[in-house]
Amino acid sequence: KDFAFVNDGDEPFEYEWKIPSPCAFALSPLTGRLKPGETGMARAEFTPEDASVSVLRAALVLNGGVAASETKISAVGKFPYVRLSERVVDFGDVVVGKTTELCVWLVNQSVVGASYAIERVADDALHDHVFRVGSKNGRLWDGAEGRIDASGKEMIKLVYTPSVPGMFSTETFKFITPGGNVAVLLLKGTAIGPKVSLSLHKINFNSAEIGKTPTRTVQIENDSDVSCHWQINSETLGVFSLDADRGVIPPKSAATVTVTFTPIECANYHKRVVVTLRDAPPLAFDAVGTSYDSKRRPAPMYLSHVEAYRARCALGLISPGQPPIAGDREPYEEEVAAQEAAAAPPSDTFGSLFEPDAHCGVSLDVTDLDFGACSTTRLVEAKT
Repeated sequence: KDFAFVNDGDEPFEYEWKIPSPCAFALSPLTGRLKPGETGMARAEFTPEDASVSVLRAALVLNGGVAASETKISAVGKFPYVRLSERVVDFGDVVVGKTTELCVWLVNQSVVGASYAIERVADDALHDHVFRVGSKNGRLWDGAEGRIDASGKEMIKLVYTPSVPGMFSTETFKFITPGGNVAVLLLKGTAIGPKVSLSLHKINFNSAEIGKTPTRTVQIENDSDVSCHWQINSETLGVFSLDADRGVIPPKSAATVTVTFTPIECANYHKRVVVTLRDAPPLAFDAVGTSYDSKRRPAPMYLSHVEAYRARCALGLISPGQPPIAGDREPYEEEVAAQEAAAAPPSDTFGSLFEPDAHCGVSLDVTDLDFGACSTTRLVEAKT
């Protein structure tokens, strides 16, 4: 607080405030000079160290002599008490790559101002720190300090930036006031991948004459608020060729992939094409077609044939590669539907990128070939 004192004499004087040390009070300025009739100003500051009554008698000394007057200053120290408007905040599901902000209020319920510091709980030191806590101006984050006026409140900004899809995160923060209470804030959130789907899961080219190149399109639709990277594990120049095998889909948009059927032999063709996505489970679609020429025309093959055959193999009614002969029973509709690309569990779809199809009748004796270190100036030895 500020207070005034006046030189009501006829002579100027120099003054000095004398206060004991140590003291919970501080005066400024401690020294000065006043002309006759001039008014001086002093500021008293109170910094209590405990909850108690403090009294100061400050002496005003003139011209280095005796005290001309004495001023009594008193104050009461009180502990602050702060609380949070919400002690538990759940961000819910948040897409990886997106930052979500929420707010809570830190309320000072005491009649004195309160300083506070934000700290993470020690047990959370090994967490990935996907949460951040700070004031509304963004300048304070965990570990920083702030101050709230008496009976005031401050908006605290909470930020959640998930990094790994499928991970549930929780962290605890403390708002510590010197000599006062501790307000505890628990933050929770779940990271999810972008929501991506295919416009179709089945492509049937029917019967196509060799030399013709029928095309179909499939759309990879991104229904999320973040971009999504995608890639297809298929050759761009294979029997089922693609005009693009990778890319980035903007938020709320779609990528169109053109699939071209380019057979070179009269036969039935089938391929399960897997679409891998960043931070999301893979997707898949089946492509099937039959090719013919003027001399040979195989019976058309449809996806219903493929799914029924795979169902027989999965049930153990036949072995992979064995003709679909009549068995003890026919697969039920739900057993056939379980073999559709759209029904495959993400783990099976992802595993098909590395393991051969268990229902395929054609297999290789090795899964990889290592040619070792090869020279650019000599022919590499062939392997079988």
